[in-house]
Amino acid sequence: MRLLNDLEQPADILVCDGENLKAQIADAISQRPETMIIWGGDGTIACALNQAIGTDTAILPLPGGTMNMLHHSVHLSEAGWQDILAQALLHGHKDPLSAGVVDGNRFFVAALIGNLARMADPRESLRHGNLIEAATQFTDSHAFDTSQQFRMKINGTEQVKDVVAIGSFVPRHDRGEGFEIGTIIPETPLGIMQAAAEAALMGWRDAPSINYERAEGFQISATDREVIPCTLDGERMDLSATIDITFERDVVSVISARR
Repeated sequence: MRLLNDLEQPADILVCDGENLKAQIADAISQRPETMIIWGGDGTIACALNQAIGTDTAILPLPGGTMNMLHHSVHLSEAGWQDILAQALLHGHKDPLSAGVVDGNRFFVAALIGNLARMADPRESLRHGNLIEAATQFTDSHAFDTSQQFRMKINGTEQVKDVVAIGSFVPRHDRGEGFEIGTIIPETPLGIMQAAAEAALMGWRDAPSINYERAEGFQISATDREVIPCTLDGERMDLSATIDITFERDVVSVISARR
């Protein structure tokens, strides 16, 4: 509050709780603020972005979570929330933000589809200090199992491929239309680990073991299971065995601190 006063930016402060988060954010947006500043993790920010769609309210996200994928995508910065807030209020600009939609759920940064998404469960257990639970979840996750594959149809065509893991990324508004997609087709668990290492060292777009392409939309079918494991902006969930992923252009506005 002191920082906002120093910047001569009046604001109402609302402390939300997890159980009523969606309703509280919806009520705040119904007051039609020009800008809503949200401090929280990716799930909290995604909730606010979804509520702001179709309104004139721009969302200014501040990092307060574990991964902070949305914040990095919007601000292109690893700075703390105080620095981002000051930069955004003094020199920020309004940008449109696109989204992907799958099974009625939106994601604004990335969807990870396949067994690798099951790594989110032990990650959260580790975050809360539950080492034994994390170890058990990792063992049961089959995250590096290459025998379970998915069939992928791109842009509604008959281009079909069998893949083990799919990363679908929503580009910034200045990086073109449609998704950026990375697929992994390894034959062994070691191949998955190699692809992950290459992505970490070289960037996933340049990793030799990851196939990169662009698409307006695609369909994924599980060949041997009833659900498809995934994470949407880091949030773990299971989707139906056949899913369509579609692209929504410029659905909501954000305030960015990027220079």
